[in-house]
Amino acid sequence: MEQIWNFIEQEQNGKVCYNKEKLDLILRCLDDEKLLNEIDKTLVVGVDPISSYINYFNKIKDFFAIGSNIIELGFGDFPIMSFLIDQEQRKINQGQIIAYDGCRIAYSEFEIEGPQKTSIAPLGNIIYNFERIDQHTNLPPYDLIFGIKTCKGLINLVERANKDQKDFFLVPCDCYPPEIINYLYNLALKGTDSSHELIIDDSLDKAYPILVRKKKKREK
Repeated sequence: MEQIWNFIEQEQNGKVCYNKEKLDLILRCLDDEKLLNEIDKTLVVGVDPISSYINYFNKIKDFFAIGSNIIELGFGDFPIMSFLIDQEQRKINQGQIIAYDGCRIAYSEFEIEGPQKTSIAPLGNIIYNFERIDQHTNLPPYDLIFGIKTCKGLINLVERANKDQKDFFLVPCDCYPPEIINYLYNLALKGTDSSHELIIDDSLDKAYPILVRKKKKREK
């Protein structure tokens, strides 16, 4: 198995970047199921197979407008979700994605040589922010906050979305007991007004479903 964060290269001007062929390979998987099945077995981009992230990406597009201001919490070693969202936003020339992770540090030339590197190279228009999100974090204006397989900061994410009265999309990490989704649902309910709805979508994973808060559709 190859790991996407090992494919960081240095350009002639000294800047670092991910291998473009590997990034293009991931994007091709969006429209090629056969290729996606092959890549699932050969390339590691996060804690789950690439197909899982693509499925979550498509779910986000089903629930929300991608061309908005979006925050991701917990992007890990490679910001696969922010990468996919950024690609879509640049196609339509709308929106901004900011990726937060308080457990990572920014890329440095020294780290790329290290045996335990978790380097983060620039990707498109993604803005990285290496801090945790809580009630006191100074966040920029945003429309949606999401976390995929979020471990640390799970409860903070819902509490912050409640405080800011914002939409969210959340998939708990399986390091939690499955009952966490009910706890988060009840927590989110405290900050959900009559114009919004809470949705538990277990179509991808029965044990760890997606928890969504979104604005209700207007009745025609």
